[in-house]
Amino acid sequence: MLSSISDLYLTMRVLILLDMSYISRFWTLLEAWCAMKTTKRDGLHPCSDSERRYDVACMHNAPTMLRKVLIDLLHLKSPQQAYSMLAVPDITVTNAKDKDLQLPVILKANLHAKEVLAIMAGTENGRKPPPAGGGAGIFLGCWKGGRHQAKVESEL
Repeated sequence: MLSSISDLYLTMRVLILLDMSYISRFWTLLEAWCAMKTTKRDGLHPCSDSERRYDVACMHNAPTMLRKVLIDLLHLKSPQQAYSMLAVPDITVTNAKDKDLQLPVILKANLHAKEVLAIMAGTENGRKPPPAGGGAGIFLGCWKGGRHQAKVESEL
């Protein structure tokens, strides 16, 4: 399940509670990077203002300009760039195995997004969603009445 956690942040609305330590922590940066992406048939892209699914609230001693720093740090990064940034030692994580598990997931994010959208497009054409535990992980976990809640690119 941990290996699919990024799927949640690629599909759901996210409230980023930004404090001074946020930009040095692995999980917070991974989650924010995912929240700043949108999925298209050719993979992940930086979300536009109309596609934005995240809000940033500064807390404690975090100045409001830290919001811009975070967005500038992550918004335009490709999966390879995000991987490179998150892999460095000054991005901290409590359990080093988390980095070992999640960094390869980031590198496969574009392919994963394409595969999932292909499955979703197939269900729009009358095919049933894959069974639980299928290759799409929990990315397809929001089915209601056989229809996924996310919009397929053709609907945009």
